[in-house]
Amino acid sequence: MSLQDLFAALDAESAAELERERLDRETQSAQIVAAARAQAEALRARTVAAATAQARGRARAILAEARTVATRTVRAARADALDAAHAAAAAALEGLPGTAVGAATTAAGLAEAAEALPSWNRVRIHPADAAAVSDRVPAGVTLVADLDDGGCLVTDDEGTSVDNTWRTRFANLWPQLRVELGASWDEA
Repeated sequence: MSLQDLFAALDAESAAELERERLDRETQSAQIVAAARAQAEALRARTVAAATAQARGRARAILAEARTVATRTVRAARADALDAAHAAAAAALEGLPGTAVGAATTAAGLAEAAEALPSWNRVRIHPADAAAVSDRVPAGVTLVADLDDGGCLVTDDEGTSVDNTWRTRFANLWPQLRVELGASWDEA
């Protein structure tokens, strides 16, 4: 082999070696880029998952707070409505003495009280209802027209009494009425 052929063979071998190294570097470079892309994608996915979980947790906390506020608001509105209903009913009861309805309910309350306390000998009623129910008070029973409330209060000699005043009856009925009103609002 001539010197020139030797140089040509060495040049060709060097060129081939350089090409192999260039291809190896390109392959390594592509592998490094692919690995970096995979790491970046994994990091992005973890970051998105963490941010999503954090956002969902915050959303649940906001929703829970909103539900708590809504529940408090509804309860306050119901309490206000019940207070208004209570005040309206109490005001309506105050207007009954001296009316036909007032006299009729006082007479009915007097009959119930007399049945509950057969030994009654004194009855207190509102002055405006005295004339309307006096014929229902038996002889020997003292009628005192001094109540500031409708209905009646009967007592016997031993101090036992039956309080059938409208204020007391309403106070006794109000807890059940309150429950029924609340239940009717739940149904609506």
